[in-house]
Amino acid sequence: MFPWNMFPFNVKQNEMNPFGFGSSNSNIDEHVQKMLSQVFSQDGNGPFSQTFMKPLLDQMQQAMPSSFQGQNNQSNDIQMFETFENIIIRITIKDEDWLEKLKLYHTTNQVFLENTSDPSKQQTITLPAIVQKKGATAIYKEGIIELTLRKKTDMQFTEVDVTKR
Repeated sequence: MFPWNMFPFNVKQNEMNPFGFGSSNSNIDEHVQKMLSQVFSQDGNGPFSQTFMKPLLDQMQQAMPSSFQGQNNQSNDIQMFETFENIIIRITIKDEDWLEKLKLYHTTNQVFLENTSDPSKQQTITLPAIVQKKGATAIYKEGIIELTLRKKTDMQFTEVDVTKR
């Protein structure tokens, strides 16, 4: 057995005071609460106050691409999910007659919904990743079309020569 009590810095844990706040834990608690109340102050003076953060968050939301905000110039009956291998789009169909007139197209980065009875009502959904040209599946079940697109892993590398001038 190793003689741990032979070390020159044999300090008992209950006497140890790493923060300099006294020996009780209540002093540490009080200090932490005081610091948090200063940082998240309600009077608008702290760095994370409501008056400072609200305009900043509004600016960030306006600068964010619409596909990340969930407002992709589309109606609320379209949901998009992204997994490691697929992009899944769920489209709610209110009337089954519309299903017969619906045409789905996709490119590597967009999906197009077109109503053949009214071609002016075409919806475009921008995808969050590049997808494969083939292998897309669409299944209609219980009033919802689930379109599954396989992501494309682009592993084509091109070497770029660097010249010194």
